[in-house]
Amino acid sequence: MRRNNKQFVRNIIITSIIGLSILMIVLFAALQTYLEKYEEQTYIARQIESEVSSTAIELNENRIILIEKITQDIIMGYDIKNKSTFNKPIADTARIYDAYGKVLPITQIKTGDIVEVDYQNKKDCIVSISKSVDVQNFKRISGVTVDKTTKQFNIAGTSYAYTDKIMVLNADRSESDIGNIGPFDIVSIQELDGTVWSVTIDEASASLNMVDLPTQNGQIEIDYSRIIQFKDITEPIRLIPGEHKIVIKMNGYETISDKISVVSGEVYEMSLESAEIAYTTIQPYINAKITDYTIKIDDTTYEPGDEITLQQGTYQVEVIAEGYEKWVRQVDLSKDVYKLSVALIPIEEEAPEENINPISTSEVPDNSRTIVLDTDPSGAKVYINGAYSGETPYTVTLNNGSYNVLFEKTGYMVYSTTILLDSSNDQSTFLYALNVSN
Repeated sequence: MRRNNKQFVRNIIITSIIGLSILMIVLFAALQTYLEKYEEQTYIARQIESEVSSTAIELNENRIILIEKITQDIIMGYDIKNKSTFNKPIADTARIYDAYGKVLPITQIKTGDIVEVDYQNKKDCIVSISKSVDVQNFKRISGVTVDKTTKQFNIAGTSYAYTDKIMVLNADRSESDIGNIGPFDIVSIQELDGTVWSVTIDEASASLNMVDLPTQNGQIEIDYSRIIQFKDITEPIRLIPGEHKIVIKMNGYETISDKISVVSGEVYEMSLESAEIAYTTIQPYINAKITDYTIKIDDTTYEPGDEITLQQGTYQVEVIAEGYEKWVRQVDLSKDVYKLSVALIPIEEEAPEENINPISTSEVPDNSRTIVLDTDPSGAKVYINGAYSGETPYTVTLNNGSYNVLFEKTGYMVYSTTILLDSSNDQSTFLYALNVSN
């Protein structure tokens, strides 16, 4: 019985040792397999990391390109930063973005655009195209001027340079010339770092041609901002395409006011053949209630009571009355009514010198007074009892009595009054306001 027990214990021990050995062999094999797979995965990861790193290095080539030609397969242009020609193929997987990262179709990138491109040096292939966020775009503006001497653009009062590499395009993307750019064209401009690189003439200027002018003495006003005298017009007037307010003023004719609409390249012809003559009625005002006089305007003579209506313009006017000096003036008729104020001077001896000329205070007799005659505005001619005495402000010493005083100033109505000097009134200054003549 004891022998059987010993044998049983021995068998258990041997079995345990064998089982433990097998377990260790299995564990060792599993560990070896794990280590082999780990090393393999590590190697693969390192390879992937190496490839990614290599790709990143290849994508680091970034250029800013002024596009001269673009297709589905290639970009040709000018490398702005490196000042060199750029010609690279586009990868089939290339992505196109706007300046804000939004995906675009390649058809949205056009000749004359400034773009940033990323390409792989090793594969020599563009993998990314995006519109540059640093580019300033002026869209459909006018008033742009070009100084070819200094190679500068003026845009809204700010100067920008340009180089010989500038691209000037028509609306259909065909090539144009910088000499074709004018302030009345509608253009779109791309500028980078103070330099204009691309200009598209969206709409070339239109023009206005005036014909059948009845006179060369006139002017045209466009959009309340441009005034051009007829004498300065040597060719059709350039206009920005669109609607315009036109006002034409001609001496002797009614004002013409119209709205016109012009399109790019159009020459709009405006005939002034039917311009209506403008007339002015002259209303004469003769001093001293003179009723027997004649008015001669150019070669026509008018009597009191005659209606005087003339085409507007400039005329030589003479007023003649017996016993008075001839009155001659040049008048400009530009309104419906012209008030002709006439101060006729009697042909007679002047009043005694002591009555109208100033004398010193020590010489003033008891029955005399020194007064000041003035007008607003000053500078009016003074006539005392019909005799010219001087200009306001005018100081004079007069004997006590009644005097007829008349004031005359160009552009103002004649003013006539009577002043009475006696011991009951010690007024020494007389001021009169003159009314503007029409």
